[in-house]
Amino acid sequence: MDTLNTPQSYAALAAGLAIYLVIRKWLSRRGSDMPRVREAPDSHCFWGHELQAFESPDSRFFLKNSENLGSAYRIKGAWHFQDLNEQNWWKSAILRPIVARIAGRSVVWAEGKEHTRQRQALLPFFTAEQVRSMEEDIKGCSDRIMAKLRDHIVALPSSSHPPVIDVLPWSSRATLDVIGVVGFGYDFQCGDSLAARVISQTWSAQSMLMTQFSAFVGMKLLQAFPLLNKVPVEALKAQEQMRDMIKDLARNVYLEQKGSRAGEEKQGRDLLSRLMRMKDAHGMDLEELLEQMCAFFIAGRETTG
Repeated sequence: MDTLNTPQSYAALAAGLAIYLVIRKWLSRRGSDMPRVREAPDSHCFWGHELQAFESPDSRFFLKNSENLGSAYRIKGAWHFQDLNEQNWWKSAILRPIVARIAGRSVVWAEGKEHTRQRQALLPFFTAEQVRSMEEDIKGCSDRIMAKLRDHIVALPSSSHPPVIDVLPWSSRATLDVIGVVGFGYDFQCGDSLAARVISQTWSAQSMLMTQFSAFVGMKLLQAFPLLNKVPVEALKAQEQMRDMIKDLARNVYLEQKGSRAGEEKQGRDLLSRLMRMKDAHGMDLEELLEQMCAFFIAGRETTG
């Protein structure tokens, strides 16, 4: 009885896979201008440039190539996968489930008509006039965080060397404070409130996981086998748990603000007022409203990333 358990069968299978990859690569490049863009040097035959970029601290890989090649250059993907299709800017079937697990089915996740619906409903909050009206609140948040940073520096033990301050956590505190005040009328107390600490700790823990080599390989496996997005592994469940924790905070903020406003949301110009009106006028249910809030809380926390 013939079986596939022979060297010739394995060789034929490997040759067929190689031919498939070559044909797929050739088809993806047809009609594309991408091959004319200069390519970064020193790519690995297996990892492309992606592992270098992943392991490079502070984006030095990209800075170095920008200095040598200019602002537009291309890099090779790991395992010869194409990460970017320049003719289709929709998020891929691999990325969208990840976005949904982290930020919910918000405007960050939406595409096509759904994205148009959500974006048009939120657009009035981001007009030039609306942004100008935020100036006073943003300045107030900046003044508070500067005063808190000044107190922190003064309280440091005296030393012959000038203190070294990691400004990134302080910047994240400031941006979260701003989105809380101008977006939802909520005070995160310069990052000292319980809600601010939960958002910061859960997002930082998730970010640290994404710096591990296993996370890099995991993303490549998801790219190769998108069905893995449906497998309930711990790393994927952790993303959902983080979203659910932040969504619970969003629910508390929503209920607190709804109770204190007593109908004022009809005239309010902040983001939460717009979301409340969307809930009534655009068929948005409470879960979608909370996921929009969740996305903006994460964006406010990670603006400096």
